[in-house]
Amino acid sequence: MNTVSDADDRRAVSDLIIGAFACLDNKDWAGYASKYAEDGILELPWAKKSQKDLEAQTELDLSRFSATHHISTNHVIEIEGDTARSSSYLIAVHVFADPAVHADVGITYVGEHRRTPDGWKHTHVRVTPIWTAGAELGL
Repeated sequence: MNTVSDADDRRAVSDLIIGAFACLDNKDWAGYASKYAEDGILELPWAKKSQKDLEAQTELDLSRFSATHHISTNHVIEIEGDTARSSSYLIAVHVFADPAVHADVGITYVGEHRRTPDGWKHTHVRVTPIWTAGAELGL
């Protein structure tokens, strides 16, 4: 049976996911890294990045774009005490200097999360691209 507390936790995990993307779109690299627990991992198809390296690595990967636009949908979140699992869809748009040129990626986004004294944090996020469109992303 779901409770009000479960609904609050699901909303908090959803806010964590959406908040991480807002940090990326605002080029707030430190804020993005702060969404991960100290032992957190971001797993991309080409690399695994630890929380301690996430700020610098994310800036290196994304600062070459004039803008990014992340759209996160279809959040399915399961809460088990102080841990949670999530799956969602992501459309990530990467805009080059000419705003008419962009690289788009459709992604499945699967996460594990933990409640901490500072709120919910990502412990493991796996990003799996499903489709691409537009310019070559080149990551």
